[in-house]
Amino acid sequence: MKTGICILSIIIPQIASAAILVPQAAPYTADANTVLLDHFDASTVGSPHGAATYTTGVFGSAVHLNDSAWISYNLGALSQGTIEFWGKLDSLTNSGSEGAIKFIGSYYSQFFAPTGYIEAFNSIPLGQTQAGINIAPFNWNDSGDNVNAPNPSAVVAKDVWHNYALTWGSNGLHYYIDGQLVYSNLNTGGQNPNTTWWAVGNQNGNGFNGSMDELRISNIQRDFAPAPAPEPVTTLFGIALCGVSLWRRRRSAAN
Repeated sequence: MKTGICILSIIIPQIASAAILVPQAAPYTADANTVLLDHFDASTVGSPHGAATYTTGVFGSAVHLNDSAWISYNLGALSQGTIEFWGKLDSLTNSGSEGAIKFIGSYYSQFFAPTGYIEAFNSIPLGQTQAGINIAPFNWNDSGDNVNAPNPSAVVAKDVWHNYALTWGSNGLHYYIDGQLVYSNLNTGGQNPNTTWWAVGNQNGNGFNGSMDELRISNIQRDFAPAPAPEPVTTLFGIALCGVSLWRRRRSAAN
């Protein structure tokens, strides 16, 4: 009697590591290391200035700003930390004179002397981004050198949601776009302790025309990675077909 063998391929997902997969499956939640979380679901936990409206976001709604509007937060320095958010630019230009499209920054006082930033450029190359922190006066730890040798993966497009994340601390400086590490160094310095304010956008015309969603700031360094492509999923229907195939072969052999 011949017997048939049905091989059923079962895909077992790998155990998730500590890295945050981008895109994430759901809105962020606060944990013990979260110092600020703003979902921008038709409101903000910060103080809005100028034309702050709300539009469709990655999860729920997002805040929409023009380049002269901003949202401020009373938040101090972090010796180690992570900034992460989703951003979408309506335009790769603004009315500012610095050549920068500022998504988020931290400051000595309200918009005086920056101590951290994530921004794109409104000059050549359009959409090139950089990020970093100020460790002490005149001492920056950032990806600024990438401006002279642009990293293609650090260039973003308008009208597209991108995930941005910056971490600093004992692991060095890490800058991610869409879960992909685009810049890192081994500088372990913490943020300038004189930091007292944070802001989304910028009041001097150097902000951004676009939307932001799911802003989270943490007092630890988090890790990120691109989410893997969906794998084939074995269904009960496939199991049933396999069972029927075995039954038919055995019945045929018996006859």
